[in-house]
Amino acid sequence: MDPVPLTDDLILCTRNRPDDLRRCLASVAAQRRPPSRVLVVDGSDGGETRSLVERINREAWLREPVTLLRTGPGVGAARNLGLRHASRDVVHFLDDDVVLEPGYFEAIMGVFEDPGRDGVAGVGGVITDLSYPPPTTIERWLMLAGDEGTVLPSGRIGLIRRPGRPIDVEWLPGCSMSFARSLLPPDPFDARLTRTIEAEDVEMTYRLSRSGRLVVVPEARLEHHESPIDRHDGLTRTRLELPARYVRVRRRVGRLRPAAFWWSAFGQLGYFAALGVVRRSRFLLRMAGATALGILDALRLRFVGPPR
Repeated sequence: MDPVPLTDDLILCTRNRPDDLRRCLASVAAQRRPPSRVLVVDGSDGGETRSLVERINREAWLREPVTLLRTGPGVGAARNLGLRHASRDVVHFLDDDVVLEPGYFEAIMGVFEDPGRDGVAGVGGVITDLSYPPPTTIERWLMLAGDEGTVLPSGRIGLIRRPGRPIDVEWLPGCSMSFARSLLPPDPFDARLTRTIEAEDVEMTYRLSRSGRLVVVPEARLEHHESPIDRHDGLTRTRLELPARYVRVRRRVGRLRPAAFWWSAFGQLGYFAALGVVRRSRFLLRMAGATALGILDALRLRFVGPPR
């Protein structure tokens, strides 16, 4: 007898991006295997998202009506709220500004349903419109970059490129992550991180990787059209990344170590400053300045104490 197919919930957290959300949901509706149910967790200031969901339900884009949940700002709290309303075997999280290829959910669910892949707790896809250069020797030495899909002792991550086969990883990006719901603890995302800093997705998935496998499958393909709405610019993200990473390493999960963090943080400062001088690049010098401010933020956390 064939095994009973698993059911799945998709949780889409959104804030002030109705156009991005409409495009994302259109790609969900076009899936060869759409999710059993879609939950939209809306932290928007106005009512455009509600109007969009009502229209989608009237036009029956999906086999079940989209469930709309209201929340305040903060993606960590929004993800936890969506998870509390999820009831299916697998729960997917996507960013509202992604566009899926038609076989995305089919590939993700195929991993969870494969009896040969025991112990899989999470699955992610491959972002096809982003490319990252391989890490340089000095970036590795400063613990600023590493092997694909790893989390370094400094808290920095090895970026996931475009693997040609399924690979085991130690973290999943928030724009493309799916989990066996039964293996998630209650409220797994640290909402305090997104109130003050960021990167609750890396923190949560690395913690989960200590007890279960995380897998990235190349057949689950998506584009991530990073919306400028409610998104920090590059300099701000550089500053925010440092205290976020410091919070993670202070918890000493797995191989994370504060000493490695400080080595990488001051190494990043010197690296950007030196490159900025050599290349006469104002942008790199501004990145060095953003790094310095991030280090100061991390030092404040060191003496005040990280969120618990």
